[in-house]
Amino acid sequence: MSKHILYSIAFAMSVSLFTLLFIQSVWIRNAFELSELNFEADVEKAANAFALELEKNEINTQFQAQKRRTTLLNRIDSLNQSMENLQIQNPDVLFEENMQGILATVNEETGLIVQEDTVAASEEETEEAEEAENAGESPIIEVAPPANLQKKSVRNIRRIYTQMKAQRDEYLHKTRLMDELLQEIAGFQNTKPFTSRVNPYAIDSLFTKQLLKKNVQIRCEWGIYSTLHNKLIVQKTGRYKSELLKSPFVYKLFPSDSEQNAHYLLVYFPDMKQVIFSRVFTLLFLSFLLVISIICVYTYTLYKMYQNRKLSEIKTDFINNMSHEIKTPISTIALVCEALEDSDMEKNPENLKNFTNLIKQENERLKTLSKHIIDISKLERGQLLMNKKPIHLHEALETAIQNLDFQVKHKNGRIITRFNADNDEINGDFVHIVNVFTNLIDNANKYCNTTPLIEISTENVSKWIHIQFKDNGIGMHKSQIKKIFDTLYRIPTGNIHNVKGYGLGLNYAKSVIINHQGHISVESQPKTGSVFTIKLLTIPPNLSTIIYEK
Repeated sequence: MSKHILYSIAFAMSVSLFTLLFIQSVWIRNAFELSELNFEADVEKAANAFALELEKNEINTQFQAQKRRTTLLNRIDSLNQSMENLQIQNPDVLFEENMQGILATVNEETGLIVQEDTVAASEEETEEAEEAENAGESPIIEVAPPANLQKKSVRNIRRIYTQMKAQRDEYLHKTRLMDELLQEIAGFQNTKPFTSRVNPYAIDSLFTKQLLKKNVQIRCEWGIYSTLHNKLIVQKTGRYKSELLKSPFVYKLFPSDSEQNAHYLLVYFPDMKQVIFSRVFTLLFLSFLLVISIICVYTYTLYKMYQNRKLSEIKTDFINNMSHEIKTPISTIALVCEALEDSDMEKNPENLKNFTNLIKQENERLKTLSKHIIDISKLERGQLLMNKKPIHLHEALETAIQNLDFQVKHKNGRIITRFNADNDEINGDFVHIVNVFTNLIDNANKYCNTTPLIEISTENVSKWIHIQFKDNGIGMHKSQIKKIFDTLYRIPTGNIHNVKGYGLGLNYAKSVIINHQGHISVESQPKTGSVFTIKLLTIPPNLSTIIYEK
């Protein structure tokens, strides 16, 4: 995949991702706004229901007063009729000038007329009066004209008449009071104090009840604002006064009141944001998970695309290098074959022996190269068998140094050894350990632009042996250090294109060391060289003899 295609795909994916993130952010904002609007609508419905309930209570008071007034008027009419009948039946007895001095008083507690000479009432009339009194109504003593008025004394007739008149006057007084009350309710509420119209202690329970009906379960603060006094006249707790005055939740109570003396319900919710957030939390959480998943997939996809492109480049370089390495011995063998077929060349035993040795050498080179690649493949799949047994690392180091001594000296370099470890015995595969040491020494020699100076040291640390390979080569950056143990990776430095290699050595070294339950690390700075450290677990001296005996 070319750079342009990779960048085009990355750009298209980035645009899609940011578009999706923008849509998600808009959706989340709209979800919050919708939840807030629903909350405000629920509160408004609850406040309107609360105001309606207050008006219903006030109208109910007016209705009861009107009903009471009607009852009183009916009783007054009944008394007037009885008095008129009494006057008609006794025209000579009931004159106004003859009524002077008649005593009749009304009991304020019972509402009954108390007379000096009480005319005995029948048992039925007494029971009716008691029932009316128990029902909370003013008892009516209906005094029917006696059957035989001629037999009644004048004094008794006048007392009956006075009793009726006193009862009527009492009802007239109550009717006037009721009319005043109805006038206040109907047309003079603006001058009436709010606390006399509504019980402040009932406001909280009524309003909370309406909020619960609308599923608004939240702590709230409310207050009643009067336009006449231009201040809060009633408040729930006395807190959040400034918040109440700035609150958007404002609802008018008693809409028929004039604006000069209107009363408004102000509501403030300290936890409103938390409640709105809780309403959309599930959708918000799922949206967040979706966004994170998309970002992770996007990042992973771009990473794999970039990694595959790098791997493709590395494989291409590897194939080119491998082709060159394979082509060299093949070309050499082909030249030797042509020389042997040339009839003009003298085929004496010495020449034949040299040609045969050259073919064997190039063939061994091809064999080693193929074996190295196969071993790396088996290591990655965990199929490479190790012939582990007690070995001495100092001996393995000496073998590796001997293998590369000529190449180092060819560049006028030196290998300095400091074997300070008393116990260098481990349980491992001698051949593969030697190959690891050979790769590290070979890299120190190849990646050096000056005279190579390679220092190899060992020391025991607790149950471990530490082997260090220090060089004065070109060094590495931190970004390169993280990748040097990857398969087929080679440092892309312009000065070392002529260095032969396949990017397999350090990966092979790390795989072998890990297979030996060890650890390999590197410290390096550009132009100051590198230090590779290998840590392997040693065999205690008392166990060494047991292992050898087995």
